Amino acid sequence: MDLTLKVEHDFLLAKASGQLSLSEALESCREMCDVAAAMGFGKILFDCFALEGELTPEARFELGKTIAEHCQAFVRIPVVALLGQPPAVTGLGARIASNRGMVVGTFAERKAALEWLRSPRSTAAGILTNPKSRSHMVYHYAEETHLADAVCLFASAGLRKGETVVLIMSEAHYQPILKQLAAEGFDVVGLMQSGQLDCEEAERLLSSFLSDGIIDEHLFRHKFEGMITRAKMVSAGREVRVFGEIVNLTWRSRLRATERMEKLWNDLIREHSVTLLCAYALASAEHETLPNSLLSCHSHAIT
Repeated sequence: MDLTLKVEHDFLLAKASGQLSLSEALESCREMCDVAAAMGFGKILFDCFALEGELTPEARFELGKTIAEHCQAFVRIPVVALLGQPPAVTGLGARIASNRGMVVGTFAERKAALEWLRSPRSTAAGILTNPKSRSHMVYHYAEETHLADAVCLFASAGLRKGETVVLIMSEAHYQPILKQLAAEGFDVVGLMQSGQLDCEEAERLLSSFLSDGIIDEHLFRHKFEGMITRAKMVSAGREVRVFGEIVNLTWRSRLRATERMEKLWNDLIREHSVTLLCAYALASAEHETLPNSLLSCHSHAIT
């Protein structure tokens, strides 16, 4: 078996030649993904049409999916495009789903797959699914339905990897987010009982340390350090990821206090090595933006 690799534009192209068994194909693709990860590539295109042998289109796609899942399980490359033609997805364009912590787009044409891999949507999905340790991300949205999608992608990827997830949600979003996680197959009650999933109400937490626009910083640290400590005890050395939207409750009316909360969170992120996703609702994606004083507090901005 021969394995050849070359870089073309912003993609690493890999090809294995020769007669391969399934186990050999899996090992070959794992080797390719190891190389891709070492070179800093975070996205892979699996071309199921290129698989040789007397296989139906459906069988080619299922084999490509098996190979993709096998490789992602070892090297954690977060974004994968599958090029194939299974009946269930033909003509649907990009269908993005969380699968074992992997974001998958399925396509019938190579051009569409490459366009998706280069798009901001797949880049954002990759960041949410596989954030770097100590990231402080901000997600600003104008459509309410988009928030639950983003939070569930962020949370589900962590839960599938055995990480502990803390969700600090507003009253309006608490049940919709948990219902979506349940719809994705998670035992939400069981996860909460085990401590792997910690769900908190944003309004209640905010009232415990903010009064007349003034933050009690001692109480702030006490509240959130307690959460992080409990989460780390459950995670047993794995990452802890936190979602919070307390800042969305205050930024229009209490901008200075919101800026201070973001800076206090940066201190906690550095001290405790956690990953944080913040969310801000905009009245319109075209006519409203976050102030630079808030954006500058974050390592990544996701739209």
